[in-house]
Amino acid sequence: MVENEILIGDVGATNARYALLSPLSGNYQEERVLLCEEYESCESSIAAYLNLVDRPAVDGICLAVAGPVIKGEVNFPNNPWLVAEEKLAMNLGITPVKLINDFECLAYSLPHLSQADLEQVGAVPSRSLERENYQVGVIGPGTGLGAAGLLSRDNFQAPVITEAGHISFAPQTDLQEKVLHALQARYERVSNERVLSGHGLENIFSALRTINGLDVSGWSAAEIFSQVNNDRLALQATAMMFEILGQVAGDFALSIGAFDGLYLGGGILPKHKDLLMRSSFRQSFEKKGRYRYLMETIPTILITHAQPGLLGVAAYATVEFG
Repeated sequence: MVENEILIGDVGATNARYALLSPLSGNYQEERVLLCEEYESCESSIAAYLNLVDRPAVDGICLAVAGPVIKGEVNFPNNPWLVAEEKLAMNLGITPVKLINDFECLAYSLPHLSQADLEQVGAVPSRSLERENYQVGVIGPGTGLGAAGLLSRDNFQAPVITEAGHISFAPQTDLQEKVLHALQARYERVSNERVLSGHGLENIFSALRTINGLDVSGWSAAEIFSQVNNDRLALQATAMMFEILGQVAGDFALSIGAFDGLYLGGGILPKHKDLLMRSSFRQSFEKKGRYRYLMETIPTILITHAQPGLLGVAAYATVEFG
């Protein structure tokens, strides 16, 4: 008997990460990363992947996608692809097809991460998820800003799906207020994602240059990070991003009751964990007035696993397709 194979993927604004899952064992293989901009559609990227791994067909598709899934489809806020379950099934001739939110998948990955995949941020030790009842959250900047929660009751786990990245940015310092005003001249509305993402760092840096009477910079986020030791405003911009991340992460933990831990994911933080560890992230996270005493007890944990999105979609698809 030939074992079924399910194509799983973590599809974002920049990259599409694919692998082949055995739903009986929960193991996956043939991981590949494709650049979204090189393909006209999700279908064409999947066809290219199947060709790369020499699979003419698979027995189903399960994709984590960077946006809200409404009635089986997603309009990416940072990617021109329109991805729909029915359209994928029809164009590729593969069924079943399932789409789920990418940070929902990241939430599903949390119980499957080992201690080697995690790094403590701050003085509060992480708590094991090998127990029946807990409530945790995960948030992370990348091309956009994602956030989700995971609720476990009597070993039954349910994700808390959110679009917290698109909540309005609420500045907490005079300088943050000035940055907000500078960005309001450019955007109809300034959400958290406008300051907590790759483009968000670019926005902060450009706003700081405007505030200091300098020309707006065309530096990319990667260039800004590379200049933190050489450019005063690059250092100030990255410091502000981590400061704001602490504020927003703390608000999110309070909002969903993630009192057993707040995990940090996304594409930016693992690459710049030294800057994160030296930043005011944790102080900003705890600075919640009358609820400081509660915030001081919540662990904040950086996810360092190379592909936590694939790990999460594999965990979900093993149950869904197994």
